[in-house]
Amino acid sequence: MRLERDEAARAVATLTLGMLLAVAVYPTAAPAGEYSALTSLASVQLVANEQQVAAWHASGTCEWRIVDGRLEVRPAGGRATGTLGDFGWLRYKPLIKSADFLPGVKATACEGMFQDCDQLTVADLSRLDGSSVTSLADMFDGCSSLTSVDLGGLSGSSPEEAANMFFGCSSLVSVDLSGINGSDIGSFEGMFNSCSELVSVALPDLGNSTATSTLAMFFNCAKLADLDLADVRMPLLSNMENMFGGLQEPDEA
Repeated sequence: MRLERDEAARAVATLTLGMLLAVAVYPTAAPAGEYSALTSLASVQLVANEQQVAAWHASGTCEWRIVDGRLEVRPAGGRATGTLGDFGWLRYKPLIKSADFLPGVKATACEGMFQDCDQLTVADLSRLDGSSVTSLADMFDGCSSLTSVDLGGLSGSSPEEAANMFFGCSSLVSVDLSGINGSDIGSFEGMFNSCSELVSVALPDLGNSTATSTLAMFFNCAKLADLDLADVRMPLLSNMENMFGGLQEPDEA
């Protein structure tokens, strides 16, 4: 009998554990009366995050913080200059509405720097030292609220990647990349894909480009009207598929 009771107890324990795991893996919807409590909890968490990111956080020999929606990046410890490390602010994407790099901050790669920061509206990189940047890929990918970007700090750089740099920036109207040497960029795939409000683009210097692909570079840029390709030279280009797919047809006279 004792053996049977032990086996029964183990069976109950196993069943109970299975039920707990099932609830954890397949959670049920909260009753309507609990939504307000969940919303309040989310609000408390948001406030806690805002308080946490108001302090300075290290990134390489730089530091960053987010105050009232503004991301600030500066050299750490009172240094005159500093080199940026990882992009720790990406853990708090919903809190970032603008970004400002203070003098002395150096970046060697900007790949994914603001990827999926869908609340970001303004990015000022005019004071960033990005002259040694090697990649711009996915830099603003998914920044659907971005309306203004100053990339003056990238002037003089010679990046090798720019794929999906502004993919899905559906609020962006104009971009100036003219200070960048684009000769070494191998792929422009999806660079402005789905930038549906984009009207004007000043491209990097592409007088002697080594690019092999412009696949979907301006796909679904239906309002694009100001784009100068007169000085573009891409002798190695092999894939132009849908480069201008979805572009708005000019009105007939």
